[in-house]
Amino acid sequence: MSCAAMVSVNAVDFPASAAQLMRLSGGLPLLDMRFHYNERDIFQLFDVLGPVGRAICLRFYWTLDLVMPALFGFTLWLGIRMTSFRKWRWLALAAAGLDYAENISVTILLLNYPMHVPMLASVASAFTSCKWIFYATAVMTALIGVAFGFTTNRTKFRPS
Repeated sequence: MSCAAMVSVNAVDFPASAAQLMRLSGGLPLLDMRFHYNERDIFQLFDVLGPVGRAICLRFYWTLDLVMPALFGFTLWLGIRMTSFRKWRWLALAAAGLDYAENISVTILLLNYPMHVPMLASVASAFTSCKWIFYATAVMTALIGVAFGFTTNRTKFRPS
């Protein structure tokens, strides 16, 4: 379900979707879709989005992207929990927390536009990079645990 939600938000163009923002950005990737960015990248995107796009961006962060980190983080948490790597399930929650920290910092940047806040731009980018690292690590932990059969419910077939 979380994969379907993620694809819908990013691929289907509807009000306040990432797809709508991508169209308004002229193809520039949104900040939370990049691994790293700098202050120049942020304000290039904000300038291209214009007032309408920036308002939609705020709406996106505080509607759809308010739900997505929780949904994806919880799904990963459950996926990791069912493996013997369950002690690492905190990775999924940390990734979601970093996603929210990123959203808050980008929101502050949007609300302060056109004023530049260089330190916050660096912090936002750091949250984004860390978010991607933690999500990737959580996904790999869940996939490896499932792929190699490290599940906690080890029912073995015993022939009689």
